[in-house]
Amino acid sequence: MQKFIQKQLTAHDKILIFNNLRYLLEGLEEYIEKAGFYPDFDNKRQLRNITIPKEQTKNASVDDAEDFFLTNLILYVSMVNQAPEYFRKGELMDEYYKWIDATGISARNCPEKLKQFLIEIKNVLEGNSKRIVKQTEEYLANKDKGNLYPSNPQDVLTLFGLIQKPLRENRKKEEFYKEKNDKDVEIQNRFNADINRGKEGFNQISQLNSNRDDFDFYWGRRPFFCSGNPQLLSNSQIIQDVKNNSNNWRIDEIIIEYDSHGNTKKESSLIHRLARVDDYEGGGLRLDRQPIYRAERFNHLEINKIEKALNISQNCEARQEHWGVRDLNLR
Repeated sequence: MQKFIQKQLTAHDKILIFNNLRYLLEGLEEYIEKAGFYPDFDNKRQLRNITIPKEQTKNASVDDAEDFFLTNLILYVSMVNQAPEYFRKGELMDEYYKWIDATGISARNCPEKLKQFLIEIKNVLEGNSKRIVKQTEEYLANKDKGNLYPSNPQDVLTLFGLIQKPLRENRKKEEFYKEKNDKDVEIQNRFNADINRGKEGFNQISQLNSNRDDFDFYWGRRPFFCSGNPQLLSNSQIIQDVKNNSNNWRIDEIIIEYDSHGNTKKESSLIHRLARVDDYEGGGLRLDRQPIYRAERFNHLEINKIEKALNISQNCEARQEHWGVRDLNLR
C-alpha cells in the first residue's frame, strides 16, 4: 500500500476520484432537498441528474435518498483511500470546501444530522473512515436479524446499477489518459464559490456542540424491535421493554413541531436511547420508525407502570416535572 501511495496519481484516476466526489455530493443534495431542511434548496443545488435519473427522484423518499448517499459514501471510501495524501487533502478537499460555500450551508442553518454527514465526508477525504466503515459492517451483519421486513435484494442491485453507470462511462476514457499523470489534466471548475469561505464555514459547522462519537449513521435502519417499526408495537410491548431495559429509556420534553417564525410545540415523551430527537422534516419531528412515544398515547395505569419501571416518583409534583401532566389528557 505504501508503494502505491508514493506513486504519482494517473490522470484517469484523478478524474475518476473527482467525479465520484461529485456523485457523492449529488446524493447528499438529494437527501437535503427531500428532508426539507431549507425551503429554497432547489435553487441552491449544484448537482442534479448525474447518477440519479429525474424519473427516479420523483418517487424517492427521504429514506431512499439517505440510503443512496450512505451507499455512495461507503463505496467512495475504498476509492479515495487509494489516492495520495497530497491530492486528498489538497485539490479534492478544496473542491469539497467550494461545494459547501456554493450551497450556502452554514453553522446558522445546519441540522445535527446533516452536520454529521458533512463531517464524515471530510473524515473520508482525510483517510479517517473507521467510524462509517465499522458502523456499516455492523449494520450489514445484523440488518435482517429479527426484522419482519428484510431488505429486497432487487433494490440493492438497482441502486448498485445506478452507481456503476457513471463509473463505466469514466472507464471508457482510461485509454485516452493512459500515459498521463495528474499534473497533465486540469479539472473543470464546477462550483462558482470560494475555497477559504467554504473552509471557514465548515470549521464553524464542525465546532457546533454535539456528542459526535455517539452518532449512529444507521439508527433508523437497525432492527430495533422485531416489528421492524417501533411505532407498530402495542403499549404493553413498549412497557415490557421499559421494564426489561430501563437504562435504555427516559422521559423528556422535546420539540414536536416548529414553524418559520420560531414558534415551537413541546410535548413530554417516552424516548429510547437510539432515537434521534433532532431529525425533523417539514416542520415536524419524524416519529415514523422511531422509538419515541408521546405521553398522550398512554393511559393513567400505563403511565404508572412506566414511572415505576423508571423509578420516577408518582407524587403530583414529580409527575408534572417528568410528564408535563398539566398538558396531558389522560384517558
